[in-house]
Amino acid sequence: LAVLTSRFVDAQVVPSVTGNKCLSYGVLFADDFSSPSTNGQRWSTMDGVIGTKCGYLADGNAAWFDGSGTSRQMISVPLDLAKATTMSIQVGRGTCSSISTSSTYQVQIQYAVGDGGTWVRFYSFSGASYVTRDLIFALPSQARQNNVKIRLVQNSFSASGYAWGIDNI
Repeated sequence: LAVLTSRFVDAQVVPSVTGNKCLSYGVLFADDFSSPSTNGQRWSTMDGVIGTKCGYLADGNAAWFDGSGTSRQMISVPLDLAKATTMSIQVGRGTCSSISTSSTYQVQIQYAVGDGGTWVRFYSFSGASYVTRDLIFALPSQARQNNVKIRLVQNSFSASGYAWGIDNI
């Protein structure tokens, strides 16, 4: 179980929360990347490497993104998020070097309704100077419906040494 140390709502930090609130309210979607063979059931696109490429974020495998000239994104299968209110995720760099602090190299968390034609950013981060960080986001009300995809994407990047990882969604 993850201990949540920060809570992000509308891109602002609010007081810390401890414990795993998902157990109290139910989990609609989860992935700890421990079974790479089932990732096709959760992710329609996975351009990262599942494993321990940069060590551990929490425990076991994570989804790692690095390498210049390649795509850096993961897109969920269509989800029913009508009853969802929050998304929790662990992000970090593990033992790899930090992602750039430039806002040009932001990692965005986005949603799209339907076919994914229009992606809407609801959070972004850059400069992962921390080793691992637990985040909780409020899902935008427009994302709380059926047939929604979640995408984590880094549209601009350069050096292959700049890596980031995702775990325990």
